[in-house]
Amino acid sequence: MNEQKVLGYMFSLCSRTYKKAINQKLEKYNLTTVQCGVLRILKHRGELTQVEIAEIYASDKATIGCVIQKLMEKGYLKKEQNHIDKRAYSVLLTPKALKVADEIEQISDEVEKRALNGLTTQEIDQFYHVLGQINRNLNA
Repeated sequence: MNEQKVLGYMFSLCSRTYKKAINQKLEKYNLTTVQCGVLRILKHRGELTQVEIAEIYASDKATIGCVIQKLMEKGYLKKEQNHIDKRAYSVLLTPKALKVADEIEQISDEVEKRALNGLTTQEIDQFYHVLGQINRNLNA
């Protein structure tokens, strides 16, 4: 069996390698890739509820709840009562998160650039197209 031709193996291998590269650079912030992803979502979309973050991140509410709690403990997030639905809470970036948000995003962008090094623009576009189609197939 050639592992390089097993889709699940290659996805898993690339995911682990990608996360390892980002995690090494995020160590000084005491953040994981998932936590970084949540911060990036909030940086670009503004305040959101836990449910909205889970939907955008394509994760379940409980997992994102744990991530949000950890980020709150680290001083990166805070919760406030939602202005529209008084039963819900909005999650917001703290000043600490705002101070490092651009640096964190730059780290992520650098690792992505490194991962795609040597590929043409056409190959990158095709790669994202194929990944999108695989995701649509699996969600159908």
